[in-house]
Amino acid sequence: MRRLGLGLCAFLTACGAPTPSGGATATTPPASASSAAAPRPTPAPAAASGAPSGATATAEAKPAPAKPVEYGPVEAIGPRFVSRWGPAIDLFDATSGFAASPALGAGVLVGRGPTAERVVLVAERGAVVYAIEGRAGAKVAFAGGAAVAAALSKDGARLAVVTDHLRVYDVAAGTVARDVDLGAAPASEPGAIQVAFHADGAHAVVTGIASVRVFSLATGREVGEAHDTGTGGTFATVLSPDGRFVAAAADAGHTLKVWRTVPWAEVASLGHVESCKNHWGAVAFLQGGQRLVGVARGKSFVLADTATLRPLKTSSAALLADVVHVADDGKTALSADEAGRVTVVDVATEKARARFDASFTGAATLSSDGRHVVEHRGASLVMYDAASGAHTRTFEGH
Repeated sequence: MRRLGLGLCAFLTACGAPTPSGGATATTPPASASSAAAPRPTPAPAAASGAPSGATATAEAKPAPAKPVEYGPVEAIGPRFVSRWGPAIDLFDATSGFAASPALGAGVLVGRGPTAERVVLVAERGAVVYAIEGRAGAKVAFAGGAAVAAALSKDGARLAVVTDHLRVYDVAAGTVARDVDLGAAPASEPGAIQVAFHADGAHAVVTGIASVRVFSLATGREVGEAHDTGTGGTFATVLSPDGRFVAAAADAGHTLKVWRTVPWAEVASLGHVESCKNHWGAVAFLQGGQRLVGVARGKSFVLADTATLRPLKTSSAALLADVVHVADDGKTALSADEAGRVTVVDVATEKARARFDASFTGAATLSSDGRHVVEHRGASLVMYDAASGAHTRTFEGH
């Protein structure tokens, strides 16, 4: 699950509730979207390096302290995983390992369209579009400003990039087809801004922490005014990858609401909770926008069909009410309890498939088909079998 269509929105801070990392949130909003913050196994102690025991360092040999590498969330897109290693972005395959890394400078973010056929890796000097099998497509150079959101059209022919402008690029030509001044620099936190091409091909949708703006691609003008989702500055506003819907934990997190973007209208209210402790902190779209999942922590789980805007499944079972990530197929989920114990859950039966111990401490995600669990452990990407919990493979970053 993801804000951004790629992973589950993180549970957000409210009433003192802890905030797992990853995904789209209102404070740092899918994602996105998106991998979920599920605990990860504690890394084994690293082998010692440097001078041998007893060696004395001279004053001129004293190095400046190295800045710790920050590992971002892992996102699942089709059979591939995208991971962040400090300033870099890597693309991995579940079977063949390392696939690619864009040579465009520091990695910033990941974008996609409503299907898993392509992924765009966005860096400080531009972007590279990859086909699902990992072949690099056209490179697109950016014009001005740091990118905070990006998305591909369904056919991969257009790339939308948000800076202080919304720019739509022709991927094959590498040229700007539409340039819209957004009027103010958007928030720079990962996931706080989302963008998507609408399924009609005629509009682009940009969401902020608590607002939604729709633009005509024909004229470059905004359609109507910015729309308020009622989430305030704390809860998530999540855009579907096909641009058709926005979902949000509205009413200060108490109500899970859905809006249609073109034409703008509130179309569904899928759940309400009274307690601030059990607010709707996790909201994400699956399958390119065909499914919507929401979790009121410790209280309720709902999986809805966006074609009918009716629930396919609702549950208050403990494992589903503690879900932090759902695979894109909607069949498998990761659940994490207060003690940090993580369970792979079958959504239909609500039963555990595999359990991990309480030594998890960071971001993990399920593969799109629910067969693998992947997490960062130090400078490695570690993969487990989701059915047995057994370690299956370790990938090294570039």
